[in-house]
Amino acid sequence: MTEKFEPQGYRDELAESLKVKRALGEDGRELAKEQLELEKDTIEYKRADIQHAEDNLAKKSEKGEEGKESIESSKLEWGPELGQMSWYNAQAEIEELNKSLNKGLIKSEEPWRLPTEDELLAEFNKAGKTPAGFERDCYWSGTTHPGLPGSAYFINMGRGNVDIDYKRNPNFLARCVR
Repeated sequence: MTEKFEPQGYRDELAESLKVKRALGEDGRELAKEQLELEKDTIEYKRADIQHAEDNLAKKSEKGEEGKESIESSKLEWGPELGQMSWYNAQAEIEELNKSLNKGLIKSEEPWRLPTEDELLAEFNKAGKTPAGFERDCYWSGTTHPGLPGSAYFINMGRGNVDIDYKRNPNFLARCVR
């Protein structure tokens, strides 16, 4: 699945800020400088998107999987939904959950973690719609964007599309898997 990757938070805020500043008649040089930053940020994301698509294609070609779904989501144990939070908070919540595993409060062979981008997509593709146990909303994956370490992939489980956003964005849901 090829999707257009664009950050939602920072770029939208910057674009809105530029509109307000123009309306207030602020200095043209400052506005031009901020506009240039916005355009550089867009180019950086597009380059990272291209690199990610090329990397995925290379991985699938090496394995002889061109276009085939390689994740068997049926073997995964889906844990509870953790709620709406940033990627960082989701990792912290899961770390606390795993600490309780080590104390013997919950017996498990595998620790909980955020699902990968591919695991979430496989779950959506298996159902062909929003899977049972998920909301029609965006869920964090544990997959960090290779060119942007402060960003991670999320999956819209209502539409099955993939995008990236800053890990500090607190507006996505998190669900653990093992």
